[in-house]
Amino acid sequence: MYDFNEFLGRGIIAARSGRPAEAIKYLELAARIDPGNPRVWLWLATVVKTFAQKQECLEKALKLDPSNLVAKTLLERLQEKAWLENRGPKDVVIFTCSSCAGKQRFDPDLIGLVCEYCKRVEHLLLADASNAESDLEASLYHNSGNWAVIESQVSCKACGANIFAPADRNTLACPFCDSDEVIVVPATPDLIPPTAIGLFMIHAEDVRRLLRKWWPISFLTPIGTPDPYTLSLTPIYLPFWTFDGRVQIPCKGQDIHSAQEYSNIDRVVTLDDWPEEMYWYELDIDDYLVYAAHSLTEEKVAGVGPFLLKSLLEYRPAVLAGWQAELYQIALEDAAVQSQKQMRDLAFNTALRHMLFMEPNNMFADEVRVLNRTYKLILLPIWIARYHFANRAYMVLVNGQTGKIGEPKPLTWLVRTLVFLAGLGVLALVLWLYHFYAG
Repeated sequence: MYDFNEFLGRGIIAARSGRPAEAIKYLELAARIDPGNPRVWLWLATVVKTFAQKQECLEKALKLDPSNLVAKTLLERLQEKAWLENRGPKDVVIFTCSSCAGKQRFDPDLIGLVCEYCKRVEHLLLADASNAESDLEASLYHNSGNWAVIESQVSCKACGANIFAPADRNTLACPFCDSDEVIVVPATPDLIPPTAIGLFMIHAEDVRRLLRKWWPISFLTPIGTPDPYTLSLTPIYLPFWTFDGRVQIPCKGQDIHSAQEYSNIDRVVTLDDWPEEMYWYELDIDDYLVYAAHSLTEEKVAGVGPFLLKSLLEYRPAVLAGWQAELYQIALEDAAVQSQKQMRDLAFNTALRHMLFMEPNNMFADEVRVLNRTYKLILLPIWIARYHFANRAYMVLVNGQTGKIGEPKPLTWLVRTLVFLAGLGVLALVLWLYHFYAG
């Protein structure tokens, strides 16, 4: 008698080993024995060749298990990829007014497209996307998805930044290095599309006002200090990966901790049926941010945090009409590895604060798991302020949601003078004490 599990297992092994013909043979045999098992159709979808075959297998899996998140994600990615292939990789989306055919620009205050000529507003209904997560394991396994490129992709020769520029301009100053050496390049294929976007809440005049308070202009300020009202300001959306997951740290020892809730995100769980006395520490991590490019340092980007990650709206191409957005440069797989290590470190540090794992030998460090991993690619708003002082170029980042400035407040001329005099006084005191005791 044929064994369903044997055929399914052999099919899965062949699929994972890159032998699609062998995988199809075993999985089709398994499907004849038990056509009502969604796992068979899910794995068949990964090895069949044509779009129609893949779609048929995924639809059967969803029909058998409507709540299957992996099947839903794969079907959405498959349909999106087919649409983009039919659309063409070099298509450019330009949003124009239906009344006068004028160019439109997205207004984050109105949440709509505004015509630059007749000022007609076309409102957009954007759903909340704060929790619009995708299954990480499925995306890493299939490596599918594209970003429908909007307007022109521009690459800076000076610093290597990749951004999207307004469609009516072939060149522009780079927002990161202020260089005019930029070139238009073809649309980049095979990119994962953004899921959500955090809209600008801080306007240019707000940024200048904040910078004036941050660096006050007065008779005590050194000559040549830039006036915030003459600074060069550039708004841009930066790409970030966010990751969710539950970190589990197993531990054993003489002093077993009983089950306990520390908060709504972390707890101790005892395992009564384990062969040895053992317990787990669990920590739920939500929206762990990883900056997805290299144009700025992680320290500079972290300096303007935190962002309002519970105020994200769904991403649509129209929200970038008239705006610049940086293209992500760190692959999902690389960001996932980085986030997993940092999430584990965060869980260990949190556990230590609870006085857990006092003895390193009691921790199963190699068995730490990060479960239920999900992710999304999001765009977050940043203002880049540029100025020159003392023959040097400076750049200050400002959070486009909260207005937080990402640099320490500069010292005024008076404060710097006092600090210098205090330093001289300390040095004089040290020298006096030295001569006093030496004499």
